[in-house]
Amino acid sequence: MTAKLDRVKLRLKYCRPLVDALQVGIKNRFGHMTEDPELIAAAILLPKFRTSWIKDDDTIRMGVDYIKQHMEAPSLQLGDATSSSDEEDFFSAL
Repeated sequence: MTAKLDRVKLRLKYCRPLVDALQVGIKNRFGHMTEDPELIAAAILLPKFRTSWIKDDDTIRMGVDYIKQHMEAPSLQLGDATSSSDEEDFFSAL
């Protein structure tokens, strides 16, 4: 959001102080969220945003590391599988 405001500010003549105030307000209100790995990971996982909202490589790395840490699949062992009845099997034929 602030990157877009930076681009708009370049073309403005009279409203630069307004854009500056908006950027300060956004940073004060939402700045702490750019340091939370869980929120960063959530933004990265949304196809609309991915990493377009941030240019800081360290922040992106923090989000990706959080995703990797929490997406580890549990190991499956053979012989642990039990057969389920038709009532328990959601995909069984009706």
